[in-house]
Amino acid sequence: MGEETETKPKLEELTSTIKKISESIEDIKNTVNKLEEEINVLKETKTTLDQVLYSIENFKDKVDEIEKIVRNYFKTMEEKVPAPKPVQPVVREEKPPEPTKKFEIPIPASVISGIFNNFLSALKPTASPVDIINALNGLKDDIATKIRKDHFILIDIDRWIRRIRSYIAEGKVPEDEIESLKNKVEEWRSQIL
Repeated sequence: MGEETETKPKLEELTSTIKKISESIEDIKNTVNKLEEEINVLKETKTTLDQVLYSIENFKDKVDEIEKIVRNYFKTMEEKVPAPKPVQPVVREEKPPEPTKKFEIPIPASVISGIFNNFLSALKPTASPVDIINALNGLKDDIATKIRKDHFILIDIDRWIRRIRSYIAEGKVPEDEIESLKNKVEEWRSQIL
């Protein structure tokens, strides 16, 4: 009987330990099941994301195709539409009316130079055709308001606006064209000064 009393607490202790191990195993099984469920959800999410990425790539390809079609359309339109012929001024041999004497305040050279320098600072190689057209319109407004509203250079500026407008579809004005415009601006400056 003495042995039975000693083994009984040990047996109970062993049974208790086995129950704890069994409970721990059950907890581990539950955790593994939850992880499997989360892994399945992640797999489904990955599949959905792969489908979305595929759709985005297809969309990009379609946009590129449309962009090429639009560029080709504008190029064919430019080829079909002839460039405007330069207008020849009509020379009249009328005697000009005698100028009326009016008092004009001379415009300081610094003001004129400032107008042209502001415009030239906008002519960066990275400037878009729209930026250059806006700068040309600003130059035109400055000349009309600060110098003379009927100055012949304004006609030349309008020609350059039409010329730059033809590059809007391409999104960039060639550097040699920008250089030609800079040279023309210097010519205009010298004509006004």
